[in-house]
Amino acid sequence: MNLEYMKIEGNFTDFVYYGGDQEWFKTRWRKISGCGPTTASAIVMYENIKNNKDNYCRYTKSQFLDLMNNMWDFITPRIGRGVDSIDLFSEGFNKYRKERENSDIDTIFMKISKEFEKRPSNKDVFEFLFNALKNDHPIAFLNLDNGKENKLHRWHWVTIVGILYDDLNDKLQVVIADEGMLKKIDLGLWLKTTKNEGGFIYFE
Repeated sequence: MNLEYMKIEGNFTDFVYYGGDQEWFKTRWRKISGCGPTTASAIVMYENIKNNKDNYCRYTKSQFLDLMNNMWDFITPRIGRGVDSIDLFSEGFNKYRKERENSDIDTIFMKISKEFEKRPSNKDVFEFLFNALKNDHPIAFLNLDNGKENKLHRWHWVTIVGILYDDLNDKLQVVIADEGMLKKIDLGLWLKTTKNEGGFIYFE
């Protein structure tokens, strides 16, 4: 993906964030539970810039926060649960696009079961994610339990912006935008060790 489209202008011209940070919300509840709206905002920002690249202008932190607050009205975390399913995220995102941008989009998702024996292989997940990224679509990733991948926060949404797969050793890694930073995580380890549901979703 073009990571330039994920950059957000910081308070100083030489400082950038990637994909936003839920800590930018002004209220405590939104800071705690706002990962879903933040991830959705990163996707909207990327797609908007990509589709208007001839007039490309990087979002500022304040502009992105405005987008986060707008998105909150559509992807609204529930008390005690947050945005804890692919379906809730999808419904809110599609409603936002129809009401704010007057556009219909296709939703493509892969759910990860709580039951280990029903989970896809690393290669199946790679092929799903690769199909999104090769078509230049960022992916929202829901993780309700981080398992043994300590670089992930549990009960959290992040944006997948890159992928690495070693077919010989069946090793699957992804690059995510989270907390305004890029991080590399072992997605294969997460798939093997998470004790809860999760999933991936992108929009065309």
